[in-house]
Amino acid sequence: MAVIYTKKMEVYSSMLKKDMNIEASYSPTTNIMVCNCGLVNGLSRKALKQVFYQYGEIKYMIMIPHKSYCFISFSEVEEAIRAFNNVNGKYNGLSDEHKIFNLIFTVSIPQTIKKLSTACPNGLEVIENFITEKEENFILEYLNEHWSGSSSMKHRQVKHYGYEFDYDHNGVRYDTCEPIPKEFEFILNAIYLRLKWRPDQITINKYLPGQGIPNHIDNISVFDEYILSLSLNSDINMEFRKDSFKHNSVFIKAKSLLIMSGESRYEWTHGITPRKMDLISTEDGPDVVYRGTRFSITFRRVIEFTKVKKDLYEILGCDKTTPFETLKDNYKKLLLKVHPDKSVMSSSALVLN
Repeated sequence: MAVIYTKKMEVYSSMLKKDMNIEASYSPTTNIMVCNCGLVNGLSRKALKQVFYQYGEIKYMIMIPHKSYCFISFSEVEEAIRAFNNVNGKYNGLSDEHKIFNLIFTVSIPQTIKKLSTACPNGLEVIENFITEKEENFILEYLNEHWSGSSSMKHRQVKHYGYEFDYDHNGVRYDTCEPIPKEFEFILNAIYLRLKWRPDQITINKYLPGQGIPNHIDNISVFDEYILSLSLNSDINMEFRKDSFKHNSVFIKAKSLLIMSGESRYEWTHGITPRKMDLISTEDGPDVVYRGTRFSITFRRVIEFTKVKKDLYEILGCDKTTPFETLKDNYKKLLLKVHPDKSVMSSSALVLN
């Protein structure tokens, strides 16, 4: 049986030879290339198997990262022929984006790709199932009921407890902010048992599919040694970058706690690429997962010196936007109240930083 390919299929054959050094076959083999769908355009292993499993025993499914094609290998040539005749150029029952597969037979298939690089930066720890599904549902129910006071950022919605995060100055504001709710106490206690550390500031981000956050380092002059993030309701890839050439992608499952300290806290930026799916590593090889609505609860602790500055501002009746000359004048007035017998204060007493 000779296979005749259209001009379009011949283009795919040339691409295959150039990319993988694999030849198309003009007679049936056990190997089939799906020419127009792969990981890069969101085809998952589950969806691929859904189309082809009914035609025979699938020996291999090869998904290539960053490519718009993939491969199926059957145990018998007859099974591959049956799949080819029933799938090639026909509606396959998947979404509109993947509804028609263009197929060619191949002489061979690429070597199985078992694992993507998912190394964590030094100081980064991911604890899976840090909370139970019941606890996750409890927090999600609370957030959905109390989300009305949140504010909208460009790519996400956000809510704060303990201290209000100041996005203009990458710090915290000292005006009124709701205290950390008692509903979060069981999480704070679990964190303390592990780290002997208790946060006093919480930021909750709500991400819809396709939303993200630019890479950044949380302000080291405002927050102390730990930055923690608890993921709820959806898995995610978080991107870590250092300098211009180091890049690690870390897969974080729902209910997992991410702990950043040391090098990962102070030297690597972290962020989430805005997209609707993530490339992940599984036991069978690379795959894609689609994002759902995700809540991220970030736990921080304001460093003590920052709290002292807050107290000083309150004593002087000012805030950090107050001009320096006004700070000095208020300081003089305060000292005169404390020491009314002193009419002139030494300039050395007026050093404010």
